Amino acid sequence: QLTALYESGKVVFDPADCLMIENEACLESIVDSDDTLASRNAQYLLAGLISKSDPKRAHTLYESAAEAGHKTAICYLQKIYAQGYDGQKPDFHKSVTYGLECPFSPPFKRFDRKHFAKYEKKKGHKAFALSESGFSNFAVEISSPGWAATLAKLYCDNRLKRKAEGMECQVINVDGKFVEQTNMKPLPEQVNSVEDLVKNKAKKAFKKYQKVESSKVFVQSASGAWSWRSSSDKSLDQLKNEALKSCENQWESRLGGFACKVVNLNGEWVN
Repeated sequence: QLTALYESGKVVFDPADCLMIENEACLESIVDSDDTLASRNAQYLLAGLISKSDPKRAHTLYESAAEAGHKTAICYLQKIYAQGYDGQKPDFHKSVTYGLECPFSPPFKRFDRKHFAKYEKKKGHKAFALSESGFSNFAVEISSPGWAATLAKLYCDNRLKRKAEGMECQVINVDGKFVEQTNMKPLPEQVNSVEDLVKNKAKKAFKKYQKVESSKVFVQSASGAWSWRSSSDKSLDQLKNEALKSCENQWESRLGGFACKVVNLNGEWVN
């Protein structure tokens, strides 16, 4: 009877009615309608109806419904990308991206969206670390993604130590992409070239430092602090002391085991 009513064209159906008669054309007509709410619901239901016969189109419909704000479609895509789709490998980044919008099964127990939004705006190589308790920290404008991951975890873990012992952070995002695992690059024990400077700002400053013709000193902490001094009136020892003091006043240098060191004197690298 429902099928007959639909075929008569005299009754307006909603997506649930179309699903009851399992009629694709009925759902298609609602997808193309001007009713946004009904359209996204019809996209979701039509995707489920054709998921076996036309999985690629079903996936497109799920994504379209999710973009329109269909919460169940969003959560469905979180699961699909976590498992892999239509012969494709799992996509952790997309799974988490959808998962953060899913109200039923978020990918992280606690997630500070405002803090993450600040991180997203930053440029250069960067990484974001998070603990199960919700503490987070990030490293930005770093010379390499590996160092960014190492520093993000270091910064986050040291923040946690002031809060509670035995808690550890995990790197969840590198260069704007959510990651399940990441390769962390050991911080430089020695600085033999510009490439061993940890932060991009340090690299930019070193270009200015190179142009100076008077006595000069460049210092760095492997945890990211840095500074430099130059003068034609002061001794190298005075410049060293001033540069080291400036570097040591930066919070990165106060992390355990990462003292500031002289890395360049008058344009020559100091091992």
